Amino acid sequence: MAKRASDKEFRISKTTDSSGAVVLGLKGSLGMEAVNKWEAALKEAKEKERSRIILDLTNLDYISSAGVGTFVACIAELRGKGGDLIFVNPTEEIREVFELLGFSKMFRIMENVEEALDALKTS
Repeated sequence: MAKRASDKEFRISKTTDSSGAVVLGLKGSLGMEAVNKWEAALKEAKEKERSRIILDLTNLDYISSAGVGTFVACIAELRGKGGDLIFVNPTEEIREVFELLGFSKMFRIMENVEEALDALKTS
């Protein structure tokens, strides 16, 4: 029996680039039950004076409206501090959600982490 998107465990990996940008890799399902864990990881990244965050969505299978809401709040806060939030390689399903909600115009979406790091260096 196949797992439903909401049954997949949500995981976050974190690396920091030599430029100081934080790369957070999201895996699984960012549903209602995972939002608190996700918000805590974002808060930690922002508290360490990281205003440039890259979200690698390669392995994110599902996102709820609450998860999308955390992206909107985060990008507004980061841009207010002169930083940015860039998405990398969202799955087709996640990309469709962004497009349906009009977020593909608000968020920068890159094909890979290296491209996102280059974009942060020039912004």
